[in-house]
Amino acid sequence: MNDERLQDLEDLIAKARERGDEWFAVLLEGVRMYVSLGREIDLLEAMREFEREVRPAVEGTPSAAELHRLYGRAEETAGTSD
Repeated sequence: MNDERLQDLEDLIAKARERGDEWFAVLLEGVRMYVSLGREIDLLEAMREFEREVRPAVEGTPSAAELHRLYGRAEETAGTSD
């Protein structure tokens, strides 16, 4: 559900409350919560899929500390040879 549809749902909830139909407004709030939760779950699944795809490329790469240790020594050695 896109943002425009969510806004339409919010407007419908407000109109239901304006006319005093609290039960219908509460029902629509439940629909809004269900839709929002579904969007969050979809996002979480997309993030998990991305992690599965990227993990092989990232595993085994040196950490920032390891890179600093490796290349920091090279810079120190290059700096002292002048």
